[in-house]
Amino acid sequence: MAQTSFPHKSDQKISPQIVEQTAKRPQKARGPLSSKEQIFLDSVIAICSIYFVVFAILVYRHQGQPATSAFNASLLEASRYGPTIFPIIFSAIVANFLKGLAALKLEKGTSTLTMEHLLSSRTVFGAVIAPITLKSFHVLTPVLIILWALSPFGGQASLRIISTKPSDSSTPTNFTYLAFASPFGNEGTGSASAEALIPANGVFTAALTGSAGDKASPQDAYGNIKIPIFEKLPPPASGNNTQWRNIPESGVVWSSLTGIPVLGIPTSGTSSFILNTGYMSSDCGVSGQDFDSAFFKNLCHFNYTSLNGGCSGANTAIQAQMISIPSSPPNFVFYADASYPQNINETKLLTVANCTISMNYIEVQVQCENSTCLSLAARPSTNPPMHDFGITGQNINLTQYTPLNGLAQDGTTFTHFWQNVINATNSVVGCDTSFCPPSLLEGYLVDPNNSIPSGIFTPLIYEQGDELISQRLTQLINTYWINSIAPYSITGNFTLPTPDLGLSSDYNIDSYMGSVRTQQDLINCNDAWLAILLISSLVMLLCGIAGIILDMLRQGPDILDHFGALLRDVPYVNDPDHTSMEDAVDLSNRMRHDTIRLCDIHPEEDVGYVAITSSHDGQVVGKIENERLYR
Repeated sequence: MAQTSFPHKSDQKISPQIVEQTAKRPQKARGPLSSKEQIFLDSVIAICSIYFVVFAILVYRHQGQPATSAFNASLLEASRYGPTIFPIIFSAIVANFLKGLAALKLEKGTSTLTMEHLLSSRTVFGAVIAPITLKSFHVLTPVLIILWALSPFGGQASLRIISTKPSDSSTPTNFTYLAFASPFGNEGTGSASAEALIPANGVFTAALTGSAGDKASPQDAYGNIKIPIFEKLPPPASGNNTQWRNIPESGVVWSSLTGIPVLGIPTSGTSSFILNTGYMSSDCGVSGQDFDSAFFKNLCHFNYTSLNGGCSGANTAIQAQMISIPSSPPNFVFYADASYPQNINETKLLTVANCTISMNYIEVQVQCENSTCLSLAARPSTNPPMHDFGITGQNINLTQYTPLNGLAQDGTTFTHFWQNVINATNSVVGCDTSFCPPSLLEGYLVDPNNSIPSGIFTPLIYEQGDELISQRLTQLINTYWINSIAPYSITGNFTLPTPDLGLSSDYNIDSYMGSVRTQQDLINCNDAWLAILLISSLVMLLCGIAGIILDMLRQGPDILDHFGALLRDVPYVNDPDHTSMEDAVDLSNRMRHDTIRLCDIHPEEDVGYVAITSSHDGQVVGKIENERLYR
């Protein structure tokens, strides 16, 4: 077998051919800017570490600010990627720094053990395992372990430095609401202000036909806040009627089916305020009487002068006496005809309710979560909001003085109230030649939760008794009153009053300086993780800068990080173009097509020799075998 003789290990030296080639292409030692590309790449990686320093500073400066802002939300989003990005950048920078440090030490002269510790510790695991594999605890070992420990800690710090914490803040807020004591400006059908009957009657009808849940709710269908009847609330333990009474969550008797609209309730946060308002109460004595068709007919054709009231033209009528600034409480008589009762033998077909109206002023504590409001407690008002005209200094009985005998009224338009309310749900359109069906008003007086009567019978309203009829008439009167004084502002679009446009009179407003408590998430900066991130990032930045400087100080070739370094000056590798200043990566790139092998270069001898070789000119080499000895 043809064999090619290779130099023996003891004869290893640079071949004359290599020396000759080197002499042909001499190179200077590396200068500070010999590898501009490498310096640029190292600088880009080092600059990445500045990102984490800037991130830490931004988190610190934005702590306590709302987390919902676009910039702060981006900080929270960026922190999610920190545990992934930080260790990658840290590993690239520190590994390059350790390699540069090893290269400089190699040029200046150092121990083999130091080189092994530096080059073996370019990963977290390598730094920990190096003392074990090298069987030596070097002075660099704790320093390198601490250095690499900053990688996972820095990654976690970039995530844990920022978080959110809930915070409550209370802001004084002015709440403006409709004053119950407002002028009544609708003179009824055929008048210049008759247009307002459309929204007023529409909302009134919707309130009467609403579900039982809507009628029991503390807010009406439009979000307006209902006012309770104070006398129906559970009295305090002390028995003091001037103290606050708690309003239960259910079973509350409201003074009106329509609530008081309030301006200023935000869609988020907890609002707290007090409504200083009022309502009218009716106290009725109810009886059943024999029906007199002539009397009832006269009610509908009576020419009201000192009296005011109205007739539906069907089954109901109201007769009321107008009293100016009160010397006695206003009163009215409600009539309801039941010509077709379910019991055909019934003789008392006429309901007659003699009622007295009184004014009640009340303060209601309200709390709203977002736009959902609850009335919490109520007490008699300590400062009644009367909004009256020209009665200052007069001795007025506040209970007897109501909007239906002049309170807050400029003129006598309010006398048309009874005519409007009795016709608001007029059933005359359903009358035949002998029978008029009961109206929604009659249905509500009998059964508030089912105000649309069914069947062909007219109800005997008086059978409900004094208390229920008084309570239900109270609700009907207040509901229609609120709907009438602000007919265009009651359905969820309440605004400050505007000059009269000929549609309705301006309404009065009251206001209360309450508060809105909002809970929002604020940016929270963890000081401990802030310190860890800053330390880790600054160390990483310093290592990046040091790596660039070390690379610029290196004068020899780069031989520590590439396989090509193993081929340098090896007498068994045929490399005639070798130069001592060639970087290992350049050598590998130049010899990319050469076949190299770790093998036995003396297969013909009794004792073999293992080396890296390149095959040329039929060179004979052998495999490394288990049963063969090598030197």
